[in-house]
Amino acid sequence: MSTTLYPQLGACAAVRRSEDLPSSPGGVLLAQSLNGLKSMSVSGDGIFLDETAEPRLNTVAMQADPVANFQMVVPDFGTFAGEFRAASLEFGSETEAGVTFSVSLESNATVTFVSA
Repeated sequence: MSTTLYPQLGACAAVRRSEDLPSSPGGVLLAQSLNGLKSMSVSGDGIFLDETAEPRLNTVAMQADPVANFQMVVPDFGTFAGEFRAASLEFGSETEAGVTFSVSLESNATVTFVSA
């Protein structure tokens, strides 16, 4: 089963390789950094939009081995997918629209990327 999260403000992703990333005057060449992706860290804040995502994420986080398949959709860029370990999970209720969350995920296996 795959869990798709829709992060709001404050989301960030870190892509790490076993070697230094090439850079250009404009910054890191992200397309080259995706080739040979070794690990990925993702953190973000959001709100649960349906009734299944909240209990699913909570179940994963509370397991002895908190690992599940996740998809991270980056609008106008692409989708990362793979097996991730829930490093941290926090719930809040700062809005009337529903329960908010803050999550940090670490890749546990190969991460795939499909551009938008």
